[in-house]
Amino acid sequence: MSLKFKQFCKSLLAVVFATALILTSFTTLVPTALAGTADTGIVVAQAAKYTEGLQPLRSRMSELEGYVAEGDWNNVRAFIRGPLGELGPLSRRLNDSLPAAAQKSARRVINGLTDHLNKLDAAAAKGNTSTATKEFEGALSAFDAVLGLS
Repeated sequence: MSLKFKQFCKSLLAVVFATALILTSFTTLVPTALAGTADTGIVVAQAAKYTEGLQPLRSRMSELEGYVAEGDWNNVRAFIRGPLGELGPLSRRLNDSLPAAAQKSARRVINGLTDHLNKLDAAAAKGNTSTATKEFEGALSAFDAVLGLS
């Protein structure tokens, strides 16, 4: 009896996880599926939702600017990995929510932001103030470009 109960629990858990996976997949698949339809208002609204999610991160860029200006390299690197670590998933969702025709150029803009942040991280690891400052400015411009995608 105990073995059957354990098997039942495992099966039930598998069904719950599969259902959760399917339901969360629809939130990212639906906007892309609608991108080719005439009703792009839904797609634009979805993209705006993700842009709103990125706005608080953009507001915190002044913190990162302070760390770069002070040469506080540990906090620069921690900030990129910590609060700005949300940029990847949010920007991917933003890209997926855009009309199919806009996704390629949006991906370039998003990759530009990621590239600047990676170079800023590398400059912080080396303690290179001039490169870090340059890459921070590039990241700021790229971030604004990402926010302008929707």
